[in-house]
Amino acid sequence: MLLRGGRQVGKTYAVRHLSKSFDSFIEVNFEEEKDIRMLFDGSLDPVGIVRKLANYFGVGIVEGQTLLFLDEIQACPDALRSLRFFHEKMPGLHVIACGSLLEFALESIPSHGVGRITSLFMFPMSFSEFLLAMNEEGLVHEIRGSAVGRPLAPPFHSRLLDHLKTYMVIGGMPEAVQQFAKTESIADCQDVLSDLLRTLRDDFAKYRKRCPASRLNDVLESVVFQAGGKFKYAKACHETRTDSIKSALDLLVMAGLAYRIHHSDARGFPLGAQVNTKRFKTVLLDVGLHQRMLGLDVAPMQVTRDFDVVNRGAVAEV
Repeated sequence: MLLRGGRQVGKTYAVRHLSKSFDSFIEVNFEEEKDIRMLFDGSLDPVGIVRKLANYFGVGIVEGQTLLFLDEIQACPDALRSLRFFHEKMPGLHVIACGSLLEFALESIPSHGVGRITSLFMFPMSFSEFLLAMNEEGLVHEIRGSAVGRPLAPPFHSRLLDHLKTYMVIGGMPEAVQQFAKTESIADCQDVLSDLLRTLRDDFAKYRKRCPASRLNDVLESVVFQAGGKFKYAKACHETRTDSIKSALDLLVMAGLAYRIHHSDARGFPLGAQVNTKRFKTVLLDVGLHQRMLGLDVAPMQVTRDFDVVNRGAVAEV
């Protein structure tokens, strides 16, 4: 399995949590343990690779009982190429691979095992997942049980609006949600979001062979400030060619930091047949990061009873 998604959305944490259901667990981080990359040099026969990993870590690797986790696999293309052979020759061994820039590595590999490797995409926490983190399982059940003919009762609706206002401020990045669950401090969550933004921007150095970090930063900010309307390349960077801006936006989309929402005439089904790929909006991966980049004053969102104040502007679309 390839676990794919943007940075800091909880991929590694999810795999470690899953590992508790296995008899043994081996975690390989190709960025931290660079020497391990040499174990994948030469032959990609999974039997030989497993033997080397078992001897290196001193842990037996048994099909059906061991979870092998290959983290930051984009740093070792040979390991990525080997996944298809694990499926063919050791189908009983559970192997999960993930990486923060995995899309870039996949682009450079002609074939990585179509039909043999399952991809699972992870995103920031949804509103329902946020409610579960706040121990509001009852509200989640109420949402799932509601419909046009069965609207939410006013007390539930009121509580959900309060939670939604908080969610629109802190977003669904797991670290920010965890911080709020511990302290209920919006200020602490803002600090977490600022740290996450610095981490995401630090990653731009890894793209330098494809695009300057300064241009990526300009386009990322333009994604935020143009949210809610048609994205215009000319507004992203006035002194840069359109094709360069488009390339920078493509990289941000590949990295899972931004999404394109294409225009559709919506004259019938399927809607995809009516898509105009030249007209699109852009949104950031997370509403909390979005408002943090905008520098919004989040206090009014928490105290107002007029939900229209929260719903104004592009934040609601994100």
